[in-house]
Amino acid sequence: MRVVRASRPSQKIEEGETIMSGKAKVLVLLAVCSLVAGSAQSAMVQIAEFRSGVDTVYVLERPIPKLGSPSTPPSHPGDFDVFGPDSLYHEAVVIAAHPDWRPALSVDDLAQWISVNENGAVPSIDTASGLYAVMVYYNQTNDVITGIVLDLWFTADNYLGGHGMSALYWNGEALDAPGDIIADAKQLFKNEYYFQFVGLELQPGENWLYLDATSFAGPAGVLFSGTLSAPDVDVPEPVSMGLLAAGAIGMILRRKR
Repeated sequence: MRVVRASRPSQKIEEGETIMSGKAKVLVLLAVCSLVAGSAQSAMVQIAEFRSGVDTVYVLERPIPKLGSPSTPPSHPGDFDVFGPDSLYHEAVVIAAHPDWRPALSVDDLAQWISVNENGAVPSIDTASGLYAVMVYYNQTNDVITGIVLDLWFTADNYLGGHGMSALYWNGEALDAPGDIIADAKQLFKNEYYFQFVGLELQPGENWLYLDATSFAGPAGVLFSGTLSAPDVDVPEPVSMGLLAAGAIGMILRRKR
């Protein structure tokens, strides 16, 4: 950042008096800030966004379970293998919202309802439950990136997770989402829900989010939108600020001498 300073009249320096330069003052201010901030966290920046109906979403169809019980939860790595040789995933289908459903998300009107097949919104046709998968970020480095924050807005018919089953999975690992709470919401598809997950990791290569949706016959689908955020590495760390503080103190002592 370029700083423009206005000129000012010269000052007479009496014996024993010290006038600190503007640069030294800035360094002292940074030093004080570092002491105050201490372990302050870096700012977060959005690195990706995704939404149903716009980004390609894959789905593993499940049979419709008995009313009151969810589909069988994913139990082995093959359940999350979207492109494997034995994979049963196919692309989810964009559908028009059923009249009883929430038509759009308040935070993202570009997101669209999707289902396991084109009959997802038809009330008289049974549609399957499904494990929906979307690849939300490709990490081109060979390093694991930590401190990731996931924000997700969604609704579904009938619901995600529930009855002790996880609603969401990150790279095949269950996320701690309050599935049992939303499982009992009879009108889940009329409402909008929001989850935030802090401290996730980006693995090298593909990083996938899975939404486990259960349908109890009739209309079925999900509607979601989300973002990924990561620490801004350009923000100075406390250690760097400490070095600036040491430099500022050295300049002050030198001027006094």
